[in-house]
Amino acid sequence: DGTLEAVRDAILSIGSESKLNLCIDPVGLSIGSITTTDVRMAIDSGAPIFVFGNNAGNGDNAAMSLAESEDVTIRSHKVIYHLLDDAKDVFAGFFPPVPTESIHGSAYVQAVFDVNNKKNAERIAGLKVSSGALYKKHVEVESGSGGEFKKLRCYYRVLRNGKIVSDGEKLECGSLRKVKDDVDKVKRGEDCGLGLDGFKDFEDGDVIECYSVEMKKVSV
Repeated sequence: DGTLEAVRDAILSIGSESKLNLCIDPVGLSIGSITTTDVRMAIDSGAPIFVFGNNAGNGDNAAMSLAESEDVTIRSHKVIYHLLDDAKDVFAGFFPPVPTESIHGSAYVQAVFDVNNKKNAERIAGLKVSSGALYKKHVEVESGSGGEFKKLRCYYRVLRNGKIVSDGEKLECGSLRKVKDDVDKVKRGEDCGLGLDGFKDFEDGDVIECYSVEMKKVSV
């Protein structure tokens, strides 16, 4: 069948065009509805099932029940481009997620001073936020397309003359203040005082970056 061969070739091209070491090896090709034989083949090989056509997703009750009970991935579409996009997403799931960094804000040091409080002495960098925002502990980012949000831990690094001087460590915020008030966020254009746990070697003109790291699916 010409359509079957075309769909197979299109899915195989995902592997050949990918920058990853992705080898796609179809374990079966067939025409018609999903059968228990198809599902058992998917179970034995750990493979997903891709279905294309006007009857996409149809199968006998026994086959669909078996697929559900064995958690077999079935992706069905009537539009080839939608099928290929879905296939890329499925194949990406076979790779471990990769750490992806997002910079949320940056600021520059205007002054450095020491503060003695009841707990301990703290070195504070007086900052002007030049872009984005600085966060004390967490930042909320959108999770998926459902309008839901999740919290990510925020970290800091210190750059001097374009080079990281904080030893590449994930520094955490010890204190973030506007005047004398503890705050959770400071926005662009605002002044603040920042103390970092484990780092005291601030200098005037240093650049401070606030960032988070999230484990994300690879892009196939």
